[in-house]
Amino acid sequence: MFIAFEGIDGAGKTTAVRRLAEELRSRGYATFETREPTELFEPLISSVVRDGADPVSLFLLFTADRQMHQTLIQEKINSGDIVISDRYILSSYAYQGPGIELRTGSWDLARVWMDGVSRFINLRPDITILLDLDPQISVDRLTSRKASTIRFFERREYLTRVRETYLKMVDDHTRVIDSSKDKDEVFEDILQSLGNFLS
Repeated sequence: MFIAFEGIDGAGKTTAVRRLAEELRSRGYATFETREPTELFEPLISSVVRDGADPVSLFLLFTADRQMHQTLIQEKINSGDIVISDRYILSSYAYQGPGIELRTGSWDLARVWMDGVSRFINLRPDITILLDLDPQISVDRLTSRKASTIRFFERREYLTRVRETYLKMVDDHTRVIDSSKDKDEVFEDILQSLGNFLS
């Protein structure tokens, strides 16, 4: 089984992944935690992420990372693990999609291009947990825990577009959780959303 957590920065994905992995292990499930970008690509991606970073280049970099990442995920699934990933393919669509949409002139054309680039990403999550959060709350959370200035990808205007993109990609495999609530409430909602899968 493959579970992916998505959402804008500050939504609580990393905490949710850790807590869910701990909960599943306590129930006797073999669990593997992972994230994107992976350790292999993170230094490269971090070196090119800056104000105004080219969304096309970033999408290609993340896809290259994901191409190899999916092999590791599949190996873990085949060995009987439940895989929980902090970000996966929807992150690229949500974060780079708005910039690619500006390039192509429409979301439909941007989606066609991104789908084409992602053609060989054959492994998709069984369920995606979208931790939905108001962008202003996101910025407030990020500001309170960082001494540095907020980066381009963490600005409210940009995060608003990212959130809108996430929400328009919700499908039958996606569960939307309000992550503005107390952490324990959010986690209970996550467990409820996974109820049928875990049973």
